[in-house]
Amino acid sequence: MFYSVDCWLITITYFSLIVDVSKTRYFWVSGIPDGTKTGQLEEVFLQFGKVLAIKIIRGGTDSTLLGFVKMESAEQAQKCMEKLNRTMFRGNKIELLKV
Repeated sequence: MFYSVDCWLITITYFSLIVDVSKTRYFWVSGIPDGTKTGQLEEVFLQFGKVLAIKIIRGGTDSTLLGFVKMESAEQAQKCMEKLNRTMFRGNKIELLKV
């Protein structure tokens, strides 16, 4: 079963309210183009630190995907946020949200 992007954003927003997101090493990536492989996405984040996990999921009825990324440290995750949020990846604008 697939959930809509709105449902995921509500969950992320709620989670962010109860967790100090400045100290987390996890973040969501939206706007990932359909057909993207985990390795392709990992290459982008490796330039800012060690990637411990990536999970790509279909976020709704359109052709874009969502990604959940875990970096080795909160500092590395923050660097990804600063450098990659609202940038182009394989022809789509991606947005990052710490959770």
